[in-house]
Amino acid sequence: MVLFVVLMLLLLSRSQTILILYALVHGTFVAFDSVSNSIVWPNYYGLKHLGEIRSISMVAMVIGSALGPLPFGLAFDYFASYAQVLLLMAIFPVISTLFCLFSPAPKKQKSK
Repeated sequence: MVLFVVLMLLLLSRSQTILILYALVHGTFVAFDSVSNSIVWPNYYGLKHLGEIRSISMVAMVIGSALGPLPFGLAFDYFASYAQVLLLMAIFPVISTLFCLFSPAPKKQKSK
């Protein structure tokens, strides 16, 4: 939900102060996200294949980072504004939050 708030701050920014607040909140979110991922990934997937799983997900993140600017560029060319694409992108953190709330907690397998 923090990413949703960050996107709304960016969408509603009309002053330099709001943009600085956006940068601070977004930077804090990214820092906490990095730390929490280091805890969540091993809890969900274990340690045995963690390197393989993280490497595949990293490839997906790099591809997403490369393709991510395309909808923003297209939206700006079509609408002469980023507002519509920011609203569309704000849906994704909300959906992700719902998935997280309803996903079951990891269960440890007992070793034999």
